Amino acid sequence: MLREDGIAVNWTTDGPLEIGVVLARVEEVLATHQLCILGTHEEQGPRMTPCFFAPMSGPRLVFVSSTSARHITNIEADSRSSALIVDSPGSGERRLVSLQMTGTVHGATGTERLKAAAIYAKHQAARLPGAAKAADLGSKRVFILQPHSIELLDTDLHRQTIRLQMSPR
Repeated sequence: MLREDGIAVNWTTDGPLEIGVVLARVEEVLATHQLCILGTHEEQGPRMTPCFFAPMSGPRLVFVSSTSARHITNIEADSRSSALIVDSPGSGERRLVSLQMTGTVHGATGTERLKAAAIYAKHQAARLPGAAKAADLGSKRVFILQPHSIELLDTDLHRQTIRLQMSPR
């Protein structure tokens, strides 16, 4: 898989499905959601924060925050983080979908920041009018979650959680 920055990313899985099938479903879940629960570490223990995000190739997540946000302080102290997306079944539905991405977060700068902010602005334009233009995000910090592992549970795809692990190049 090739990211926007041209870097190739390889994934392995413990599940019975082909990597391409699983990654396609991961990308579909990310494309159809805008909010995740971001898990960070702080002195008192784990902290979970709802965050708007946008998907990037790889797959990765971009999120934007004010410089003083508590989860940003946590990320600066310890970059290990995770993001959780849960799609709860509607009335009468039995399908359960959850996606957890675990890895590290870094602050985007320079060209990477501009590209990531544009992706975020496009993905969030309908929900967050203030994010409709990447230029309006100038006072915010842009962060990217690079997952090392992904866990997908989609009961229509497979009965158990499928784990993807980034393989070393």
